[in-house]
Amino acid sequence: KIRADGMRPRAWLAAWVIPAAAAGLNMFGGRGFLRGRQGSVEVTAEVASWETLSGEGAVASGAALATGPASVRAAVRTFGEAGAPKVRLYRDSAAWCPYCHKTLLLLEERALPYQVEKINMACYGDKPRRFFEVQPSGTLPAAEFEGRVLRSSDAIMLATLDADGGVARRELDARDDPRCGALLDLERAHFSAWLRWLTGGDAGRGAFEATLDRVEASLSEGPYFLGRRFSVVDVAFAPFLERMVASLAYFKGFVVRSASPVLGDDDLDAWTRYPNLNRWFEAMETRDPYRATKGDWYTHAHDLPPQLGGCVAARTPAAEAVRADVDGGAWLDSPPKFEHLWPWIADPSAEAADALAANGPNVAAFAARGAAPAGFPPFRAPLADPNARPDDRLLPVVDALLRQATRNLRAADDHFDYGPLLQTLDDPDRADLARCFRYLRDRVGVPRDMSFPAARALRVECNRVLAHL
Repeated sequence: KIRADGMRPRAWLAAWVIPAAAAGLNMFGGRGFLRGRQGSVEVTAEVASWETLSGEGAVASGAALATGPASVRAAVRTFGEAGAPKVRLYRDSAAWCPYCHKTLLLLEERALPYQVEKINMACYGDKPRRFFEVQPSGTLPAAEFEGRVLRSSDAIMLATLDADGGVARRELDARDDPRCGALLDLERAHFSAWLRWLTGGDAGRGAFEATLDRVEASLSEGPYFLGRRFSVVDVAFAPFLERMVASLAYFKGFVVRSASPVLGDDDLDAWTRYPNLNRWFEAMETRDPYRATKGDWYTHAHDLPPQLGGCVAARTPAAEAVRADVDGGAWLDSPPKFEHLWPWIADPSAEAADALAANGPNVAAFAARGAAPAGFPPFRAPLADPNARPDDRLLPVVDALLRQATRNLRAADDHFDYGPLLQTLDDPDRADLARCFRYLRDRVGVPRDMSFPAARALRVECNRVLAHL
């Protein structure tokens, strides 16, 4: 039982920005499902082409991704070193897996050249047969590392710490600090207590708060777990503390980190009891690898249930308030009530526009699935639908609307009215188009597709299209 109100949880496989996933969208051949209506829906108003829009953007690719700031879209990271990378990392396609997250963080912090092969998690897709030759269990992450096959995140992280080359080896390898072992044990204890409360009832709350108090105390010297020294301990904690914050806010109304003022509610104001932990998050968010791999609350709230087999949602006013904001309240013109909006993102709308323009036709084909029947077979993540096909009849108008959305995102306050693009459509077509834009809006993933502020900008723009429909 995922949602207390009986609604199905949202989860998705909409990897339409990253190049590897874009290739997966090439299955869209032939006719789509037409719901009994024939003939293509045409657009008479003139809209800029994808070629024009992509030429106006600034999406990093190729060498820029290999050597520039960290990016989950990078297939290869060389950090400017010549020669083929010695590390081949197999990580999940949708950037959901916390174990993949921490291995990626450490490789980035060490600046060890690596290449990536993205593999589906079982809850949202099939794995290629060749992957089982490397990892017979099928679990993620895995790595081929200087001639060895490493089949767990711990093994990959130890090899990353011990490897020659890169940077920050001595700083990151905290095995010289007597506190390291106890802190890594605390991370696993906190992880277990978090999962017990998240996937169960309130009986697990007391044990969770006790371990969180220990985490808070461990950060007293701050800002990191070893004081001013950033280390592998912070890398190990980061993916799970991030997901803890998002999931407990959403499912339990227990807000450990918030952008809101004090609200007078013990659970919504829980963040006031953890100043050291909030200071740790602020320090982590100054680091480029963490910024590039950080997810938002919406993504985590909907990717965790299919991974864990379900999460139990509290029926409290605090929990309902957070869910209402995360699931759409923050996709209006007002900012999120609870989640920080990432001030380091200078121009979220431009980022969203560039992501659309870089892969526009595939995004349009993906959105057009919303008016077609679900693909077969289904996957555990309820809205992960890699076998679906688009409604080809609606594709021209979906494509035109997305091109105009791209232009609107770049135009700031000077928004073009979507009405002229819709004036020839009848009510059934409008209803089908609304399904397409809800389908796309609900499947924007962070960090896989873009940053949280950019994802919010795109979700807001989808809602503007929906308002016209």
